[in-house]
Amino acid sequence: DKNAFKVGLAPETLRCTNLGELKVGDRVNLERSLAANGRVGGHFVQGHVDSVGEIVSRTAEKDALWFVVKAPPHVLKYVVKKGYIAVDG
Repeated sequence: DKNAFKVGLAPETLRCTNLGELKVGDRVNLERSLAANGRVGGHFVQGHVDSVGEIVSRTAEKDALWFVVKAPPHVLKYVVKKGYIAVDG
């Protein structure tokens, strides 16, 4: 079929997503990949969902919001100052 493609899913992807629960006919979101020679906006974030955090405070500052998120020590050891973390996607 010229209108389809095949992908393989690794065990880690199946553990961290709902892809293993999908069935024939379900709809999925598809996004184009980033061209290596194009302009990049935003921040690079790489990885998988490794844990769940808890918001312990929320503070407004002009047009921004500051959140303090409590996370387990096994996650915090990988958090670096000025690094980027995807929250809920």
